[in-house]
Amino acid sequence: MGNYLFVFVVSASKHRVHTRKLWRMMRRKPRILGGILLDRLVRIFTGSNITHVSVGTHDIVLDITLVGARFWPILGYIPDYPGLCGYFIIPVSRLPDLARFESATGSNSPWPTILKWMQGDPSIHTGDCVEVVTQVLRECGVAIDSCTTPGALVRQLHERGHRYVNLGPV
Repeated sequence: MGNYLFVFVVSASKHRVHTRKLWRMMRRKPRILGGILLDRLVRIFTGSNITHVSVGTHDIVLDITLVGARFWPILGYIPDYPGLCGYFIIPVSRLPDLARFESATGSNSPWPTILKWMQGDPSIHTGDCVEVVTQVLRECGVAIDSCTTPGALVRQLHERGHRYVNLGPV
Protein backbone atom coordinates (compact mmCIF):
# COMPACT_ATOMS: atom_id res chain seq x y z
CA MET A 1 0.00 0.00 0.00
CA GLY A 2 1.39 3.40 -1.00
CA ASN A 3 1.31 6.75 0.72
CA TYR A 4 -1.69 8.92 0.00
CA LEU A 5 -2.61 12.44 0.94
CA PHE A 6 -6.24 13.57 0.93
CA VAL A 7 -7.36 17.10 0.12
CA PHE A 8 -10.91 17.64 1.34
CA VAL A 9 -13.24 20.08 -0.41
CA VAL A 10 -16.02 21.97 1.36
CA SER A 11 -18.86 23.63 -0.51
CA ALA A 12 -20.89 26.60 0.64
CA SER A 13 -24.22 25.83 2.19
CA LYS A 14 -26.99 26.59 -0.26
CA HIS A 15 -29.61 26.65 2.46
CA ARG A 16 -30.97 29.98 3.45
CA VAL A 17 -30.76 30.65 7.17
CA HIS A 18 -33.65 32.72 8.49
CA THR A 19 -33.09 35.71 10.78
CA ARG A 20 -34.76 34.09 13.79
CA LYS A 21 -32.58 31.01 13.43
CA LEU A 22 -29.45 33.18 13.05
CA TRP A 23 -30.30 34.98 16.27
CA ARG A 24 -30.70 31.67 18.15
CA MET A 25 -27.44 30.38 16.72
CA MET A 26 -25.65 33.58 17.69
CA ARG A 27 -26.66 33.05 21.31
CA ARG A 28 -26.14 29.28 21.50
CA LYS A 29 -23.37 28.43 19.04
CA PRO A 30 -21.43 31.50 17.94
CA ARG A 31 -18.73 29.42 16.21
CA ILE A 32 -21.29 27.86 13.88
CA LEU A 33 -22.66 31.30 13.06
CA GLY A 34 -19.11 32.52 12.38
CA GLY A 35 -18.63 29.59 10.02
CA ILE A 36 -21.83 30.39 8.14
CA LEU A 37 -20.89 34.05 7.79
CA LEU A 38 -17.37 33.20 6.66
CA ASP A 39 -18.86 30.73 4.19
CA ARG A 40 -20.90 33.58 2.71
CA LEU A 41 -17.89 35.93 2.59
CA VAL A 42 -15.84 33.36 0.69
CA ARG A 43 -18.65 32.95 -1.86
CA ILE A 44 -18.98 36.71 -2.30
CA PHE A 45 -15.26 37.49 -2.63
CA THR A 46 -14.20 34.45 -4.69
CA GLY A 47 -17.32 33.85 -6.78
CA SER A 48 -17.02 30.12 -6.08
CA ASN A 49 -19.14 27.64 -4.16
CA ILE A 50 -15.95 25.98 -2.92
CA THR A 51 -15.27 27.72 0.36
CA HIS A 52 -12.72 25.61 2.24
CA VAL A 53 -10.04 22.97 1.83
CA SER A 54 -8.28 20.79 4.37
CA VAL A 55 -5.64 18.08 4.18
CA GLY A 56 -5.22 14.68 5.74
CA THR A 57 -3.44 11.37 5.79
CA HIS A 58 -4.83 7.87 6.30
CA ASP A 59 -5.75 8.60 9.93
CA ILE A 60 -5.89 12.34 10.66
CA VAL A 61 -7.12 15.58 9.05
CA LEU A 62 -5.62 19.03 9.59
CA ASP A 63 -8.40 21.61 9.36
CA ILE A 64 -7.31 25.28 9.30
CA THR A 65 -10.00 27.67 10.55
CA LEU A 66 -10.21 31.20 11.91
CA VAL A 67 -9.80 29.85 15.43
CA GLY A 68 -6.63 27.95 14.50
CA ALA A 69 -5.73 24.44 13.51
CA ARG A 70 -7.95 21.55 14.47
CA PHE A 71 -7.10 17.89 14.11
CA TRP A 72 -9.87 15.43 13.31
CA PRO A 73 -9.74 11.65 13.12
CA ILE A 74 -10.43 10.92 9.46
CA LEU A 75 -13.31 8.57 10.26
CA GLY A 76 -15.05 11.37 12.20
CA TYR A 77 -14.29 14.09 9.68
CA ILE A 78 -15.81 12.56 6.57
CA PRO A 79 -19.34 11.90 7.92
CA ASP A 80 -19.53 14.89 10.30
CA TYR A 81 -17.96 17.89 8.58
CA PRO A 82 -20.69 20.26 7.33
CA GLY A 83 -20.58 20.95 3.61
CA LEU A 84 -17.94 18.33 2.80
CA CYS A 85 -18.58 17.58 -0.87
CA GLY A 86 -15.59 15.44 -1.82
CA TYR A 87 -11.89 14.78 -1.59
CA PHE A 88 -8.86 14.21 -3.76
CA ILE A 89 -6.68 11.15 -3.36
CA ILE A 90 -3.10 12.14 -4.13
CA PRO A 91 -0.26 9.60 -4.20
CA VAL A 92 2.84 11.02 -2.49
CA SER A 93 6.38 9.79 -1.99
CA ARG A 94 6.33 10.63 1.72
CA LEU A 95 3.69 11.55 4.29
CA PRO A 96 3.97 14.89 6.07
CA ASP A 97 4.14 15.53 9.78
CA LEU A 98 0.88 17.49 9.95
CA ALA A 99 1.61 18.68 13.51
CA ARG A 100 4.41 20.83 12.04
CA PHE A 101 1.84 22.83 10.12
CA GLU A 102 -0.30 23.58 13.16
CA SER A 103 1.81 26.66 13.87
CA ALA A 104 1.64 27.82 10.23
CA THR A 105 -1.87 29.15 10.71
CA GLY A 106 -2.42 32.87 10.48
CA SER A 107 -4.47 35.39 12.37
CA ASN A 108 -7.98 34.95 13.71
CA SER A 109 -9.18 37.55 11.22
CA PRO A 110 -10.47 36.91 7.69
CA TRP A 111 -9.22 40.31 6.44
CA PRO A 112 -5.66 39.30 5.38
CA THR A 113 -7.17 36.49 3.29
CA ILE A 114 -9.81 38.80 1.81
CA LEU A 115 -7.04 41.27 0.89
CA LYS A 116 -5.14 38.40 -0.77
CA TRP A 117 -8.26 37.50 -2.81
CA MET A 118 -8.92 41.09 -3.83
CA GLN A 119 -5.31 41.62 -4.96
CA GLY A 120 -5.00 38.13 -6.44
CA ASP A 121 -1.59 37.90 -4.79
CA PRO A 122 -0.69 34.45 -3.42
CA SER A 123 2.57 35.81 -1.96
CA ILE A 124 0.67 37.55 0.87
CA HIS A 125 1.20 35.34 3.94
CA THR A 126 -2.11 34.60 5.64
CA GLY A 127 -1.81 31.08 7.06
CA ASP A 128 -5.25 30.34 5.63
CA CYS A 129 -6.51 26.94 4.50
CA VAL A 130 -5.28 27.31 0.91
CA GLU A 131 -1.79 28.40 1.93
CA VAL A 132 -1.33 25.59 4.46
CA VAL A 133 -2.73 22.86 2.17
CA THR A 134 -0.41 24.10 -0.60
CA GLN A 135 2.58 23.96 1.79
CA VAL A 136 1.72 20.39 2.80
CA LEU A 137 1.33 19.31 -0.84
CA ARG A 138 4.70 20.80 -1.76
CA GLU A 139 6.43 19.16 1.20
CA CYS A 140 5.11 15.82 -0.05
CA GLY A 141 6.54 16.40 -3.51
CA VAL A 142 3.31 17.39 -5.27
CA ALA A 143 3.85 20.04 -7.95
CA ILE A 144 1.35 22.79 -7.28
CA ASP A 145 1.29 26.47 -8.24
CA SER A 146 0.56 29.17 -5.70
CA CYS A 147 -3.09 30.21 -5.65
CA THR A 148 -5.34 32.41 -3.56
CA THR A 149 -8.70 30.66 -3.30
CA PRO A 150 -10.00 27.20 -2.41
CA GLY A 151 -11.68 27.01 -5.83
CA ALA A 152 -8.41 27.74 -7.64
CA LEU A 153 -6.62 25.01 -5.70
CA VAL A 154 -9.38 22.51 -6.52
CA ARG A 155 -9.21 23.46 -10.22
CA GLN A 156 -5.46 22.84 -10.22
CA LEU A 157 -5.86 19.42 -8.63
CA HIS A 158 -8.52 18.50 -11.22
CA GLU A 159 -6.34 19.78 -14.09
CA ARG A 160 -3.38 17.73 -12.87
CA GLY A 161 -5.51 14.59 -13.00
CA HIS A 162 -5.74 13.75 -9.31
CA ARG A 163 -8.56 11.35 -8.50
CA TYR A 164 -11.61 13.00 -6.96
CA VAL A 165 -14.22 11.21 -4.86
CA ASN A 166 -17.57 13.01 -4.97
CA LEU A 167 -19.59 13.02 -1.74
CA GLY A 168 -22.22 15.59 -2.71
CA PRO A 169 -23.01 18.67 -4.77
CA VAL A 170 -20.54 21.54 -5.07
